[in-house]
Amino acid sequence: MDLSTTYLGLSLPHPLITGASPLVDHMDLVRRLEDAGAAAITMHSLFEEQLALDAAATAEAIETHAHAHAEAASYFPRREDYALGPDQYLEQLRRIKAAVDVPVIASLNGRTGEGWTQYAQAIQQAGADALELNLYVVAADPQDSGETLDQRLIAIVRQVRASVTLPLAVKLSPFASSLAHLAAALDRTGVDGSDPRFNLTWHDWLNLKSLVLVSRAIAEAAAARENSCGAHFREDHPDRGPPEQSAYTRLSLGEGRLRVTTAPVSFTRVRPGGTLLTA
Repeated sequence: MDLSTTYLGLSLPHPLITGASPLVDHMDLVRRLEDAGAAAITMHSLFEEQLALDAAATAEAIETHAHAHAEAASYFPRREDYALGPDQYLEQLRRIKAAVDVPVIASLNGRTGEGWTQYAQAIQQAGADALELNLYVVAADPQDSGETLDQRLIAIVRQVRASVTLPLAVKLSPFASSLAHLAAALDRTGVDGSDPRFNLTWHDWLNLKSLVLVSRAIAEAAAARENSCGAHFREDHPDRGPPEQSAYTRLSLGEGRLRVTTAPVSFTRVRPGGTLLTA
Protein backbone atom coordinates (compact mmCIF):
# COMPACT_ATOMS: atom_id res chain seq x y z
CA MET A 1 0.00 0.00 0.00
CA ASP A 2 1.38 3.37 -1.02
CA LEU A 3 0.86 5.91 1.79
CA SER A 4 3.21 8.53 0.38
CA THR A 5 1.99 12.12 0.54
CA THR A 6 3.15 15.72 0.61
CA TYR A 7 2.84 18.20 3.46
CA LEU A 8 4.06 21.80 3.26
CA GLY A 9 5.68 20.82 -0.01
CA LEU A 10 7.68 18.08 1.73
CA SER A 11 7.57 14.58 0.25
CA LEU A 12 6.72 12.10 3.01
CA PRO A 13 6.50 8.28 2.89
CA HIS A 14 3.27 8.45 4.94
CA PRO A 15 1.26 11.13 6.80
CA LEU A 16 2.26 10.19 10.37
CA ILE A 17 4.42 12.95 11.85
CA THR A 18 5.12 13.89 15.45
CA GLY A 19 3.41 16.93 16.91
CA ALA A 20 5.11 19.61 18.97
CA SER A 21 6.26 18.13 22.28
CA PRO A 22 9.17 18.11 24.78
CA LEU A 23 10.42 14.85 23.23
CA VAL A 24 12.63 16.90 20.90
CA ASP A 25 14.64 18.17 23.89
CA HIS A 26 16.38 14.78 24.16
CA MET A 27 18.42 13.49 21.25
CA ASP A 28 17.94 9.84 22.17
CA LEU A 29 14.17 10.29 21.99
CA VAL A 30 14.49 12.14 18.69
CA ARG A 31 16.37 9.18 17.20
CA ARG A 32 13.79 6.77 18.62
CA LEU A 33 11.00 8.79 16.96
CA GLU A 34 12.73 8.39 13.62
CA ASP A 35 13.38 4.70 14.26
CA ALA A 36 9.69 4.24 15.13
CA GLY A 37 8.79 5.52 11.67
CA ALA A 38 7.91 9.20 12.12
CA ALA A 39 7.80 10.78 8.66
CA ALA A 40 8.73 14.21 10.08
CA ILE A 41 9.54 15.71 13.46
CA THR A 42 7.91 18.89 14.78
CA MET A 43 9.71 20.89 17.45
CA HIS A 44 7.82 22.69 20.22
CA SER A 45 7.41 26.44 19.92
CA LEU A 46 10.07 29.04 20.53
CA PHE A 47 8.25 31.75 22.55
CA GLU A 48 9.31 35.39 22.20
CA GLU A 49 8.12 36.13 25.77
CA GLN A 50 10.56 33.56 27.12
CA LEU A 51 13.38 35.10 25.14
CA ALA A 52 12.62 38.55 26.58
CA LEU A 53 12.67 37.15 30.12
CA ASP A 54 15.98 35.37 29.48
CA ALA A 55 17.52 38.57 28.14
CA ALA A 56 16.27 40.58 31.13
CA ALA A 57 17.72 38.04 33.55
CA THR A 58 21.09 38.17 31.80
CA ALA A 59 21.18 41.98 31.87
CA GLU A 60 20.34 42.00 35.57
CA ALA A 61 23.09 39.48 36.34
CA ILE A 62 25.66 41.63 34.54
CA GLU A 63 24.53 45.02 35.83
CA THR A 64 24.51 43.83 39.44
CA HIS A 65 28.33 44.14 39.51
CA ALA A 66 28.68 46.95 37.00
CA HIS A 67 30.16 49.34 39.59
CA ALA A 68 32.36 46.85 41.43
CA HIS A 69 36.19 47.09 41.40
CA ALA A 70 38.26 45.76 38.54
CA GLU A 71 38.95 42.45 40.21
CA ALA A 72 35.21 41.72 40.16
CA ALA A 73 35.28 40.48 36.55
CA SER A 74 34.83 36.94 37.80
CA TYR A 75 31.40 37.96 39.15
CA PHE A 76 30.04 38.22 35.62
CA PRO A 77 28.19 35.14 34.38
CA ARG A 78 30.04 33.13 31.79
CA ARG A 79 28.63 33.07 28.28
CA GLU A 80 27.74 29.39 28.57
CA ASP A 81 25.89 30.07 31.82
CA TYR A 82 23.33 32.38 30.23
CA ALA A 83 22.84 31.04 26.72
CA LEU A 84 19.62 32.71 25.65
CA GLY A 85 16.51 30.86 24.57
CA PRO A 86 17.03 31.28 20.82
CA ASP A 87 20.61 30.05 21.04
CA GLN A 88 19.55 26.87 22.80
CA TYR A 89 16.61 26.31 20.48
CA LEU A 90 18.59 26.92 17.30
CA GLU A 91 21.45 24.72 18.45
CA GLN A 92 19.02 21.90 19.23
CA LEU A 93 17.47 22.38 15.79
CA ARG A 94 20.93 22.01 14.20
CA ARG A 95 21.64 18.87 16.26
CA ILE A 96 18.34 17.28 15.25
CA LYS A 97 18.91 18.08 11.58
CA ALA A 98 22.33 16.44 11.77
CA ALA A 99 21.00 13.36 13.58
CA VAL A 100 17.96 12.40 11.49
CA ASP A 101 17.11 12.02 7.83
CA VAL A 102 13.44 13.06 8.09
CA PRO A 103 12.26 16.68 7.72
CA VAL A 104 12.34 18.85 10.85
CA ILE A 105 9.55 21.40 11.33
CA ALA A 106 10.28 24.25 13.75
CA SER A 107 7.59 26.22 15.58
CA LEU A 108 7.43 29.88 16.61
CA ASN A 109 5.16 31.97 18.81
CA GLY A 110 5.98 35.67 18.58
CA ARG A 111 4.68 38.74 20.37
CA THR A 112 5.87 41.59 18.16
CA GLY A 113 6.22 41.97 14.40
CA GLU A 114 9.98 42.23 14.77
CA GLY A 115 10.08 39.14 16.96
CA TRP A 116 8.14 37.04 14.45
CA THR A 117 10.37 37.97 11.52
CA GLN A 118 13.71 38.01 13.38
CA TYR A 119 13.34 34.55 14.88
CA ALA A 120 11.73 33.12 11.73
CA GLN A 121 14.83 34.16 9.80
CA ALA A 122 17.10 32.65 12.46
CA ILE A 123 15.17 29.37 12.31
CA GLN A 124 15.51 29.29 8.52
CA GLN A 125 19.27 29.88 8.77
CA ALA A 126 19.55 27.05 11.30
CA GLY A 127 18.29 24.61 8.68
CA ALA A 128 14.63 23.92 9.45
CA ASP A 129 12.71 22.29 6.63
CA ALA A 130 9.49 24.16 7.45
CA LEU A 131 8.07 26.52 10.07
CA GLU A 132 4.86 26.34 12.06
CA LEU A 133 3.46 29.71 13.19
CA ASN A 134 1.80 29.18 16.57
CA LEU A 135 -0.86 31.94 16.43
CA TYR A 136 -2.30 31.47 19.90
CA VAL A 137 -4.00 34.67 21.06
CA VAL A 138 -6.09 35.20 24.19
CA ALA A 139 -8.66 37.91 23.42
CA ALA A 140 -8.70 39.78 26.74
CA ASP A 141 -9.00 43.39 25.54
CA PRO A 142 -12.66 44.47 25.26
CA GLN A 143 -11.62 47.08 22.69
CA ASP A 144 -10.47 44.41 20.22
CA SER A 145 -13.17 43.11 17.92
CA GLY A 146 -13.03 39.71 16.26
CA GLU A 147 -12.22 41.36 12.96
CA THR A 148 -9.35 43.29 14.58
CA LEU A 149 -7.82 40.12 15.96
CA ASP A 150 -8.21 38.30 12.64
CA GLN A 151 -6.49 41.13 10.76
CA ARG A 152 -3.66 41.14 13.31
CA LEU A 153 -3.03 37.44 12.73
CA ILE A 154 -3.20 37.85 8.96
CA ALA A 155 -0.68 40.72 9.14
CA ILE A 156 1.71 38.56 11.18
CA VAL A 157 1.60 35.76 8.61
CA ARG A 158 2.15 38.23 5.77
CA GLN A 159 5.21 39.66 7.56
CA VAL A 160 6.75 36.24 8.12
CA ARG A 161 5.90 35.10 4.58
CA ALA A 162 7.77 38.14 3.22
CA SER A 163 10.83 37.51 5.42
CA VAL A 164 11.51 33.79 4.84
CA THR A 165 11.25 31.27 2.03
CA LEU A 166 10.50 28.33 4.33
CA PRO A 167 7.24 26.42 3.84
CA LEU A 168 4.80 27.84 6.42
CA ALA A 169 1.98 26.25 8.40
CA VAL A 170 -0.29 27.97 10.90
CA LYS A 171 -1.55 26.71 14.26
CA LEU A 172 -4.65 28.50 15.53
CA SER A 173 -6.57 28.69 18.77
CA PRO A 174 -10.23 27.62 18.50
CA PHE A 175 -11.61 30.98 19.66
CA ALA A 176 -12.03 32.77 16.32
CA SER A 177 -15.57 33.85 15.56
CA SER A 178 -15.36 32.28 12.09
CA LEU A 179 -12.56 29.76 11.76
CA ALA A 180 -13.40 28.93 8.15
CA HIS A 181 -13.22 32.61 7.14
CA LEU A 182 -9.93 33.13 8.98
CA ALA A 183 -8.41 29.97 7.51
CA ALA A 184 -9.35 31.09 3.99
CA ALA A 185 -7.84 34.54 4.59
CA LEU A 186 -4.62 33.00 5.90
CA ASP A 187 -4.48 30.71 2.90
CA ARG A 188 -4.45 33.78 0.66
CA THR A 189 -1.32 35.10 2.41
CA GLY A 190 0.73 32.30 0.86
CA VAL A 191 0.99 29.74 3.65
CA ASP A 192 1.81 26.28 2.41
CA GLY A 193 -0.43 24.35 4.78
CA SER A 194 -3.98 24.98 3.59
CA ASP A 195 -5.44 23.08 6.57
CA PRO A 196 -4.50 24.85 9.82
CA ARG A 197 -3.52 22.96 12.95
CA PHE A 198 -5.21 23.75 16.24
CA ASN A 199 -3.97 24.21 19.79
CA LEU A 200 -5.67 22.07 22.40
CA THR A 201 -7.36 24.15 25.10
CA TRP A 202 -7.00 23.16 28.75
CA HIS A 203 -10.43 21.51 28.79
CA ASP A 204 -9.67 19.61 25.57
CA TRP A 205 -6.44 18.39 27.13
CA LEU A 206 -8.19 17.43 30.37
CA ASN A 207 -10.84 15.50 28.44
CA LEU A 208 -8.19 13.79 26.30
CA LYS A 209 -6.26 12.71 29.40
CA SER A 210 -9.47 11.32 30.92
CA LEU A 211 -10.31 9.39 27.75
CA VAL A 212 -6.81 7.91 27.62
CA LEU A 213 -6.98 6.95 31.31
CA VAL A 214 -10.36 5.25 30.91
CA SER A 215 -9.11 3.40 27.82
CA ARG A 216 -6.06 2.19 29.73
CA ALA A 217 -8.26 1.03 32.62
CA ILE A 218 -10.57 -0.94 30.31
CA ALA A 219 -7.65 -2.55 28.44
CA GLU A 220 -5.71 -3.50 31.58
CA ALA A 221 -8.81 -4.87 33.32
CA ALA A 222 -9.62 -6.98 30.25
CA ALA A 223 -6.05 -8.28 30.04
CA ALA A 224 -6.17 -9.32 33.70
CA ARG A 225 -9.30 -11.44 33.22
CA GLU A 226 -8.40 -14.89 31.90
CA ASN A 227 -11.91 -16.04 31.02
CA SER A 228 -14.84 -15.18 28.78
CA CYS A 229 -18.06 -14.09 30.42
CA GLY A 230 -20.90 -11.87 29.26
CA ALA A 231 -19.67 -9.12 26.95
CA HIS A 232 -16.05 -9.96 27.82
CA PHE A 233 -14.55 -12.47 25.40
CA ARG A 234 -10.95 -13.53 24.83
CA GLU A 235 -9.85 -15.87 22.07
CA ASP A 236 -6.95 -17.12 24.21
CA HIS A 237 -9.29 -17.78 27.16
CA PRO A 238 -12.67 -18.74 25.61
CA ASP A 239 -14.00 -20.65 28.66
CA ARG A 240 -16.17 -19.01 31.28
CA GLY A 241 -14.55 -20.82 34.17
CA PRO A 242 -16.17 -22.19 37.33
CA PRO A 243 -19.02 -19.86 38.42
CA GLU A 244 -18.06 -20.22 42.06
CA GLN A 245 -14.71 -18.63 41.21
CA SER A 246 -16.33 -15.48 39.78
CA ALA A 247 -14.51 -12.32 40.79
CA TYR A 248 -14.79 -8.58 40.38
CA THR A 249 -11.93 -6.74 38.71
CA ARG A 250 -10.85 -3.63 40.59
CA LEU A 251 -8.52 -0.88 39.45
CA SER A 252 -6.85 1.81 41.50
CA LEU A 253 -4.66 4.69 40.38
CA GLY A 254 -1.61 5.82 42.30
CA GLU A 255 1.47 7.81 41.26
CA GLY A 256 0.32 7.66 37.66
CA ARG A 257 0.13 3.86 37.55
CA LEU A 258 -2.91 1.58 37.40
CA ARG A 259 -3.09 -1.34 39.81
CA VAL A 260 -5.36 -4.29 38.99
CA THR A 261 -6.72 -6.50 41.77
CA THR A 262 -9.63 -8.95 42.06
CA ALA A 263 -12.24 -9.56 44.72
CA PRO A 264 -14.44 -12.69 44.89
CA VAL A 265 -18.14 -12.30 44.17
CA SER A 266 -20.15 -12.76 47.34
CA PHE A 267 -23.22 -14.80 46.42
CA THR A 268 -25.64 -13.57 49.08
CA ARG A 269 -28.96 -14.31 47.33
CA VAL A 270 -28.37 -16.72 44.44
CA ARG A 271 -25.71 -19.43 44.44
CA PRO A 272 -23.96 -20.53 41.25
CA GLY A 273 -26.32 -22.74 39.28
CA GLY A 274 -29.38 -21.54 41.18
CA THR A 275 -32.17 -19.05 40.45
CA LEU A 276 -34.25 -16.63 42.46
CA LEU A 277 -36.99 -19.29 42.50
CA THR A 278 -34.77 -21.76 44.33
CA ALA A 279 -32.83 -19.26 46.49
